[in-house]
Amino acid sequence: MNTNIQIVNNQSAVVTDCKKILEYDEIMVRFQTGKLTVTITGQNLRVNDFLSGGLEVYGKIESIEMSERR
Repeated sequence: MNTNIQIVNNQSAVVTDCKKILEYDEIMVRFQTGKLTVTITGQNLRVNDFLSGGLEVYGKIESIEMSERR
């Protein structure tokens, strides 16, 4: 499955194919998808984890970094 990230302004990001949340606090969310490790940083971040393998991050998003998993 391909990973899709939909960003709405800088207020939310909806992610498909989220496999595992690695770290989470109010300034950073790091998670694994099928082929990527994704880090979202910002302020007042909150997470909704969907049982269907999706993830939604709310708050003031300042950056998104992606790196290929090995």
